[in-house]
Amino acid sequence: MLGDVSLTSLADNEILQYDSASGLWKNEALGAGTGTMTTVKEGGVQLGGADIVTLDFDGDDFNLTESPDTEVNITIADASATVAGLIELATDAETNTGTATDRAVTPANVTAWTGSTNVTTLGTIATGTWQGTAVDGAYVDIEGTEIKSTGEAGGTKFLREDGDGTCSWQTPSGTGDVVGDTASADKELVRFNGTGGKTIESPVTDNASVTATLSDNVDLTLYDATNDGNPVFAFGATSAERLTITPTYDSGAQTLDYVEFATAAASATADKGEYRFNVDGTLSTTIDDGGVEIKASGSLSFGAVDILTDSGGTTTLNNIDALDATTENTIEAAIDTLANLTAASALVTVGALNSGSISTGFGNIDNGASTITTTGDITGGGIHVTGDTAAGDNAALGYTATEGLILAGQGSTADITIKNDADNTVLQILTGTTDVTLGVDGTASDLILTEKSAIRLDPAGGADGDYTGITFVGTAGATVAFGDVVYLDSADSEWKLADADAASTSGSVAIAICVSSGTDGGNVTLMTHGIIRADAGFPALTVGAPVYISTTGTTTNTVTVTAPSGADDVVRVVGFGLTANEMMFTPSPDHITVTG
Repeated sequence: MLGDVSLTSLADNEILQYDSASGLWKNEALGAGTGTMTTVKEGGVQLGGADIVTLDFDGDDFNLTESPDTEVNITIADASATVAGLIELATDAETNTGTATDRAVTPANVTAWTGSTNVTTLGTIATGTWQGTAVDGAYVDIEGTEIKSTGEAGGTKFLREDGDGTCSWQTPSGTGDVVGDTASADKELVRFNGTGGKTIESPVTDNASVTATLSDNVDLTLYDATNDGNPVFAFGATSAERLTITPTYDSGAQTLDYVEFATAAASATADKGEYRFNVDGTLSTTIDDGGVEIKASGSLSFGAVDILTDSGGTTTLNNIDALDATTENTIEAAIDTLANLTAASALVTVGALNSGSISTGFGNIDNGASTITTTGDITGGGIHVTGDTAAGDNAALGYTATEGLILAGQGSTADITIKNDADNTVLQILTGTTDVTLGVDGTASDLILTEKSAIRLDPAGGADGDYTGITFVGTAGATVAFGDVVYLDSADSEWKLADADAASTSGSVAIAICVSSGTDGGNVTLMTHGIIRADAGFPALTVGAPVYISTTGTTTNTVTVTAPSGADDVVRVVGFGLTANEMMFTPSPDHITVTG
C-alpha cells in the first residue's frame, strides 16, 4: 500500500517521491530535483546497490528510461571532439604511443612523455632553457650568419669554448697584431708556450740572461749569459740522429773554453754521422770514425806551403827543415834495419835482429827491460835469474832470497806440470790451487819413499780448525760440522753421525772424521788418519788418554773421553789426546759391546 498520495498538475515523465515532512507521496518532474534510486545499472549490470542513494540530474546530460520493478536506466553518451560526455584517462604508455582517439591526457602523462617520431616540425622556441641532452650536430644545420649574438656589442668577436662546458663571445686582443710577451724586444725571436695558457712569449720570460734575435739582414744571434750556460744548436731528425754545435764555457763561468761539433747516429754501421767538407762542388776532406781523410791527390799545407802531397797514391813529405828528437830516433831505428847497412860506428841502440848470428866472443847482451824473444832453443851454459815471478805469468822462472828458485805458470787445468821423457804427466799443481796430483787417471804412479824417508805430519795445534792427515771426499748423510766422527752407512753409501748407542752406527763400520762441514746429500771432506784440532767439537781431552765415540749422536758431540757404559753401548777408541783440544785421529778397528 502506498498510503496517502498527493498529486498536483501531473505532467509527462514525472515520478513519485515520498515526502517525509508531510508523510505523503508527491509527483516531481524528472531532472528538476533529487530522487532516491534503489537500483542503478550500467549496461544492464547493477552498480552500487545500497551505496548509491542519490543521483543529481541536470539538463540533457543524461537519458533516463523507465523499466519495471522500480528500476531506472541511465545512459551517458561518449565524449567526442564535438560532444561532451564520458571519456577514459590515458596511461603513460598510451600517451607515448600517441594513436588512441578515445583517451584523455593528464598533466602527469605529459611529464612522462618520452617523445614521438611523428613530430617532424617544431615552431620557434622563443623562451626558456633547453633541458635535454646535446643536440647531435647531424641534426643542426647552422651557417655563420645564423648564429646571432643579440645583446653583444663592441665590434668583431669570436665564440670561445670556456672549458667549463659553456661558450662565450670574446673580443680578440690587439687590432690586427699578434700580441705577445711584454718583455719582448725589437727583432727578438719569440716562442710558443703550450703550458702557460698557449701564449707567445719571449725567452727572457724564463731567463733574463738569454738573447735571441734575428736582424733585418738575417743575422742570427743566440746568447746565454749564465754560468755553465753552454747553449746547444741542434738540428736533425731526432736527438739520436742530429748535429750539435755547443759553445762550452769554463766551469762555473761564462768564459768560452771550446766549441764542440758533434754528430749522433743510432746506426751501428761504421762512419755514420761523418763530416764531409765540400768546397765549390769538390769533396776535399772527410772526418769519420777512423779520423781525417784527405781526398786522393790532395795535400796538407801550412801557410800555403805543402807539407804532405799525394800523387796517385804516393805521398811525399816536403819542406821539412828540422826533425825533433823523437822523429830522429824513429828514423834512425828504421835505417838501422836496412839490408844495405853493413857497417856503422857508435851504435848505442839496436832494434830487432831478424837474421844472422851473434858470434863467439860478442860479449854480454844488455837489453835493459826489453824482452828477448826466440822460437828456438837456448843451449849451453846455465840460465840465471835474479827477479821474482808475478801473478799472471804464463811460464816463468824466478828467484828470491827467501824462496829461492820459483817456478810459476798458469793453465786451464794446471798451473805447473812436470812430465817425463815419454811426455807423460808425473806431477801437477792444479790451476789456482795448492793441490798436487801424481800421474794421471788410469796410469799407475807411485810415490816411493827410500830408506829413512818419511811422510811427516805437521802438528795441527796452531789454531782451531787446523788438521793434517790423509783425506778424501765423501757424501754426507746428514748436516755435519768440522770435528764430527761419522760412519759409512752401507745402505746408501753416505757418511752419517756416529752414535755409540748401537753397533750399526759405531761398531764394525768404517769410521772417519770431518775436516769440513757438509749437508745431507752434499760433499764433505773426511780424514781417515791424522791430527786435528776442533775446539767446539771436542770435550777437554787428556794428553795420552783414549777418545771414544759418544752416545749423543748429534753434531759437535760425537766424541767423549769417558768410555760408554750403558747396556748395549759400543766402546770404540777413535784416537788419543795430544793436547786439551788436539787429537791424534787413529780409529781402532775393534770395539766392545757392553752387556747388561
